[in-house]
Amino acid sequence: MLPLPNLVSSNTYHAKKVINPLTMGVEKIHACPNHCIFFRGKTFEGLDKCPRCRASRYKDNDLYSGGEASTRNKRSKKGSKKAVQESRPPEDTPLDNDAKKRKIPSLVMWYLLVTDRLRRIFLNPKEAVLKTWWDDERKVDDDVIAHPADGSQWQDFDNKNPLFSSDPRNVRFALSTDGMNPFNERTSNHSTWPVILTMYNILTWLYL
Repeated sequence: MLPLPNLVSSNTYHAKKVINPLTMGVEKIHACPNHCIFFRGKTFEGLDKCPRCRASRYKDNDLYSGGEASTRNKRSKKGSKKAVQESRPPEDTPLDNDAKKRKIPSLVMWYLLVTDRLRRIFLNPKEAVLKTWWDDERKVDDDVIAHPADGSQWQDFDNKNPLFSSDPRNVRFALSTDGMNPFNERTSNHSTWPVILTMYNILTWLYL
């Protein structure tokens, strides 16, 4: 997809090999398939159904169906089908462990922890200096908007939040998102919605 040469990892395995040594975590958060809630926190973490739309947290499969043990057909050696009722076993049995593995969440949000990445940036002296570039070295032209700090929205925010704006190292983010079909299939209802944070503190040409 990308022209050579490029430094993008060829697959997920190589991408993880780059990130893991940096201890930058990735948190998988289950979500309601109808986008009502995240199954996290004391209120929603232990629920199997959304309290608003009653949608199941997990997909139905041969061992799980809406929070109940399911019945699946097993074929005998002679070819006849036999229905077997699988009751929920104790917690420490292998079957229950298998059933837990088969609890596939209906919708998952992958959250790349922002704090971990900011911590790594500020640990590097060369990159930490760039966080104040917009205030120390940026050239200001009253007639040209060359940086988001030149815009009225930035200035209005500083006026309303003087404590935050007093330290130029405080990080300014822009949030953007857009949906895509990663498999390029019109018949597929699978979609991915990345939420991207762009840091405005650093040099403009580093994030363009």
